Amino acid sequence: MAALLVATLVVLVTFGKAYIELPGVWESAVHQRRQIRINPLQTFHTGAAWWAPWVNLIGNMALFAPIGFIAYRDSILRATAIGFALSLGIETGQFIFAAGFSDLDDIISNTLGALVGAALASRWRPYESYWVIAAGSAIVLTIFAALTTIA
Repeated sequence: MAALLVATLVVLVTFGKAYIELPGVWESAVHQRRQIRINPLQTFHTGAAWWAPWVNLIGNMALFAPIGFIAYRDSILRATAIGFALSLGIETGQFIFAAGFSDLDDIISNTLGALVGAALASRWRPYESYWVIAAGSAIVLTIFAALTTIA
């Protein structure tokens, strides 16, 4: 159940931003493109607003932390690799479907998020993990749904 909620959230956020307007946060037209950015941390030097790269970095890490948390099964490296592979697949899909920038920064921050999630899971009791992820995912999905209806 938690994995399904997290997967839904990741798909909505990564592909949905090309079709959903959030005034002051992002414009869908900006994300309806096919572009590859391979320079690491380039957005920290070329961002339109000083806070934009930080929002992107922290947002991507927060988005992928639940993936690392759920994927953790006695190996932080394995969970991080799953996060990396999923991130690479998403960035490839965004390029193929012209649904956003395919950005090396996203792969880095997504993978770091999965690493953080896996590290947290390694310290958590197994019976608590799924409830925490399910509740957190439900809260984030509710906020995302509320924002999209406002826009």
